[in-house]
Amino acid sequence: MYVTSEIKDEFRLMCETKGVTQSEMIEKLIKEAVNQHGCLVKD
Repeated sequence: MYVTSEIKDEFRLMCETKGVTQSEMIEKLIKEAVNQHGCLVKD
């Protein structure tokens, strides 16, 4: 997966604004993507 620098900057701003770490945001994005595709993930 390739991420452009603009997306990274926007991503970082979003993280700072919401007060969450990048790892938390990434985890959330992954979970949302998995939910959309209907895959099952075991914690």
